[in-house]
Amino acid sequence: SMLSPSRRFGRLFGAAVTPRWSAGSPGAPVHVLSAREALRCVWHSRRKPCAPPPDAAPRFFRRTAPGDAGPDVRQDVMENTDVYVGNLTWDTTDEELVEFLAAAGEVVSAAVQRHADSQRSKGWGLATYATSESAALAVSQLDQRELKGRPLHVRFDRSKIENIGGINIFVGNIPWEITSEQLFELFYPFQPVDVHVKTNMAGRSRGFAIAKFPNQELADAAVAAMNGKELQGRQLQVREDKAPHERAVVAPRVYVGKLSTAVAEDDLISLFADVGTVTDVRMARYSSGQSKGWAIVTLSAPEEAQLAIEMLNGREMDGQPIVVRGDRKRV
Repeated sequence: SMLSPSRRFGRLFGAAVTPRWSAGSPGAPVHVLSAREALRCVWHSRRKPCAPPPDAAPRFFRRTAPGDAGPDVRQDVMENTDVYVGNLTWDTTDEELVEFLAAAGEVVSAAVQRHADSQRSKGWGLATYATSESAALAVSQLDQRELKGRPLHVRFDRSKIENIGGINIFVGNIPWEITSEQLFELFYPFQPVDVHVKTNMAGRSRGFAIAKFPNQELADAAVAAMNGKELQGRQLQVREDKAPHERAVVAPRVYVGKLSTAVAEDDLISLFADVGTVTDVRMARYSSGQSKGWAIVTLSAPEEAQLAIEMLNGREMDGQPIVVRGDRKRV
């Protein structure tokens, strides 16, 4: 029979676990959250922010039951202190970004990301908080809050989460409205460490997710049971996400062809932000300045380049499908 949300949550993090906010010191009073509230805290749902008690320091959900160790990878997921901030105006400064983010807690560092050659803003920034609790509060309370007239997209920077241990599986063809929380509950019997629906810079689903599992056995069981399963009229495509050494792309660069002449560097940066961090875009141009219809995009890791090929090849841009493949030139 189906378990209640609290039972499902308890089984994942230990039978005696009760989701709670804790002020962190031994013997400190705790504030018990409902299982659904705790799941929303962990999986960063924007529909209902987590609310710690006013007399306790805000703490992100953590396991407090004695002896509840759990895999280290689960703890790593919960201790993320880095956030991504998108949709910045071009003239937003580092200082303004720090001031905006400080509403959630102490900001260790914050920087608007800029092009190396021109120092022009890329329209997004990265920040590190002193604690994971402050980072969680920022995601919960500052997302969609306006700065200089624009609603900002505030989410966890997942680069560290995606580099921790565990086995990743790819979950494709998911319904557009499915959230990370809902997908986590669907995969709950296989004890996922992290389930993340990939979104674009506007926060809209891109139709696939990456789920991380603590070991190969659980990942294999999830693939075997869930591949082809129907979800809201769609058949899920579930497979193990390829390891870096198995991927065809060995450099973090991709060739992007069949571009409309109206497509500019900033358009490509926005498109590729869906799959990773863009470090450089070189648009091929004639001496007149007109685009030749192709570009080389460099991302921060080969894994991101491979994901770009898988997800963006054939994607329509300015009304025509583009070509995305590995850059064949030598490094």
